[in-house]
Amino acid sequence: MRLLPFLLLPILSTLAVAQTADVKLKDMDATENTAIYIEKNSERNRLRDPDFEIVEGKEDIVGDPENLDATARKNWKAACNEWRADMKDLNKANSILSLACGIPVKAKETHNITYKSTGSYKMKVRIREERHAPAKKK
Repeated sequence: MRLLPFLLLPILSTLAVAQTADVKLKDMDATENTAIYIEKNSERNRLRDPDFEIVEGKEDIVGDPENLDATARKNWKAACNEWRADMKDLNKANSILSLACGIPVKAKETHNITYKSTGSYKMKVRIREERHAPAKKK
C-alpha cells in the first residue's frame, strides 16, 4: 500500500504537464465556441503532391515509297515535319516537353525505297485540379 503513491506519482505528473499546455490565439475571437484542429504537415504535404505526371509515347513515322533513295528520304522528312506540326497543333496547353522523329531506317520493298522511324515524345499531363495557395489574412 505504501508503494501506490510512488507508482501513481509519474502518471499524475505527466497528466498535469499535458493539461498545462498553452495555445496562444493571435487575432482570433475565442469568446464563443472555437474549434482548433492540429494537423501535422498537412499543408506542406498537400503542396508537395504532384499536379502533373510525365507521359512518354512513341509513334511510327513512315515516308511515302519512292524509286530513288534521296526522294524517299525527302518523303520521310516531310512525314516527320507533318507529325511534328500535328503534335504542336495539339499542344494548346503547352504540355509537350520533348519531341523527336528518331533516326530513319531504310526499308527496300521490290523497286521502292521507304524510310521509317519511331518518333518519341514526352508530355506533362494534369492529374489533379489546379490548387491555389490559401489567401493570407490581413
